[in-house]
Amino acid sequence: MKKPTGKQVGSAALDALLLTLGVMAYALGVVCFTAPNDVAPGGVTGLATAVNHLTGLPIGAIVWGFNIPLLAAAFFFLGKEYVLKTLYCVFLFGFFVDFLFASLPALSDDRLLSCLYGGALIGLGLGLTYLRQGSTGGTDIVVFLLRRWFPHVRMGTMVLAIDAVIVAVIALLYGSIDAALYAALTVAVSAKAIDLVLYGAEAGKLIFVVSPRSKDIAQEVTRTMGRGVTLLDSRGGYTGNPSEMLLCAVRTPEFVRFKKLVRHLDPCAFIMVTNTAEILGKGFKENR
Repeated sequence: MKKPTGKQVGSAALDALLLTLGVMAYALGVVCFTAPNDVAPGGVTGLATAVNHLTGLPIGAIVWGFNIPLLAAAFFFLGKEYVLKTLYCVFLFGFFVDFLFASLPALSDDRLLSCLYGGALIGLGLGLTYLRQGSTGGTDIVVFLLRRWFPHVRMGTMVLAIDAVIVAVIALLYGSIDAALYAALTVAVSAKAIDLVLYGAEAGKLIFVVSPRSKDIAQEVTRTMGRGVTLLDSRGGYTGNPSEMLLCAVRTPEFVRFKKLVRHLDPCAFIMVTNTAEILGKGFKENR
């Protein structure tokens, strides 16, 4: 058997650390905020919270039960590594919720605050597990399956869509529309937190500039900001005159500086800006 390299050992250790921290944050959100206030956070955990409300069965044990068939499907479609990481996270979640954190007090008896802070902790936890290609099971498995065919759709958006269906089921289990509304709010907050963890640091702006001084702007951006610039051949739709359009990607905090630079060189430049969820390549996130 081939001995693992130091890099592989380091990566596995980082996986274990972030997965553990992620599940811990998730469990704290459930134990200290959502479950004590009868707020179902969405997903299998939300269903488990509703079943716990009706039967008194432990949330962690219910989550384990729900995940057995889903993990079987994951083994065939998502691979051994994913299943092992998911088993680890599912086991930890049940252990944290039903045993280690079971005696912790609720940090708020306000359902609205519980939705906000519980949702933020849950989203933080899920984001950390997704960051290392892990999962807390349940609908996460469905999300990862969908990501195989729709990689351009944000993970938080997928979670939100699937949880919309589950929220409706939760409303039926609780017999209350308020339960559904609180669950929907928690899901929305957690989805936003997921996207912030996964994409926040790498989000940026994609900028197109049309200007007769595009070459001067490109040189100045490269010199003062250290950003690469691409010049694209273009033609005016009205005049038919050939020109060059500048294309540049920057981090969000750099955009104001970029805009001032362009306006200084050409106050009449036509600038088009779009948000990017993630930028890969030199000067941004490493492209692996």
